[in-house]
Amino acid sequence: MNSEIIRIGNRSGYDFEVIQLRPTMMRLLTYLVLNVNANNRIVSHDDILTNVWENHDLIATNQRMSYVINQLNDKLSVLGISKQLIMNIHGQGYSLSDISVSILYGYFK
Repeated sequence: MNSEIIRIGNRSGYDFEVIQLRPTMMRLLTYLVLNVNANNRIVSHDDILTNVWENHDLIATNQRMSYVINQLNDKLSVLGISKQLIMNIHGQGYSLSDISVSILYGYFK
């Protein structure tokens, strides 16, 4: 089951763009938005691996996490979001760039 992210409107008028995210990508993005924005902090690699992969009975590896983050940044760039939205903070974890991201409505299991 895929999830959708929709960009509604832009500076030049009203339009929209839709991208499909696989469940792990959506869990990752949701986890980062909720934990980085709420606490203005860096989320550790271990926290991400545990909450996005292991808690959902998936095999967690740093390589898999890095791959999914790169793919997610690429997909979000279609909506006009910087490819650097999710930033690796060397030796600490991940954070979000200065872009403000919010969840307006969502159902996530």
